[in-house]
Amino acid sequence: MAQRKPSWRARKFGDQLRDLRKDCDMTTTEVGEILGRGQAYVVRFENGRYPVGDKELVQLMDLYHISDMGHRERLLRDSVEVAKRGWWEGYVTDSGFADFLWAENRASAIKVFQLDTVPGLLQTRAFAESLIKVGPHGDDELQVRRDLEQRQMRSRLLKRVNAPEVRFLLHEAILWQRGASTAVLTEQFQHLLDAAELPNVELRVLPLESRDHIDAGVATGFRILEMPDEWPTLVQIEAGPAGSIVLEEPDIDSFQTAFARLWNESVLSAGDSVAKIKTIAKELK
Repeated sequence: MAQRKPSWRARKFGDQLRDLRKDCDMTTTEVGEILGRGQAYVVRFENGRYPVGDKELVQLMDLYHISDMGHRERLLRDSVEVAKRGWWEGYVTDSGFADFLWAENRASAIKVFQLDTVPGLLQTRAFAESLIKVGPHGDDELQVRRDLEQRQMRSRLLKRVNAPEVRFLLHEAILWQRGASTAVLTEQFQHLLDAAELPNVELRVLPLESRDHIDAGVATGFRILEMPDEWPTLVQIEAGPAGSIVLEEPDIDSFQTAFARLWNESVLSAGDSVAKIKTIAKELK
């Protein structure tokens, strides 16, 4: 049986422990002997393939001279987080997407640029169903139900306690799409307007006639996840039928720059964006 690939979060935590060990000029053999667990144990948890025990983590922090209480608390908390299972475990089989959902659920801020359809975090159940049923698994009732539940679980993030700050940048072309019934689209438009009223949500529209996203080198939608503490900022890039690609700092500067440029220079104001949504919604009647 093939060995299961460690999760991104486990690998990143292992990288932190490896860096701390190297800062102290110690080898995995030396650390393994002090822990009484052997070199292989140290190699496995530094590679993210095996969780480090609470007792051993405390020993490591002492061994690596981590005296700052804030740093110690972060390491202890991260150790628990990387092993924690979330609601998505029952819905997602792709380990890369599972890692992304883990990160999305813990992000302190999210920035979404969408070119092709309403972002998943803003979709009503009926609108999401209309999209999923024309997708590659649309004839599989069980898969449709699971995909719907997964999308609805994700959308709860916007209204939870300590919800992240979220900026949605939507190309106006999205608002003119008519792939669902009038009733479904009417509900979806109202949902966008309601979301724009949330205290942690900002929603802006990029005008239909604008080509600024092309000038900024943006050819597809993407999501930026700003993570707390020592976790790197992530970018998920849409890659069509192939799924998506996830990059992390420092390989995401172009996406950060493009989003900031579009948000600050190209989009309609908050009021004008809401007015635009209301105007296009009236075309449905």
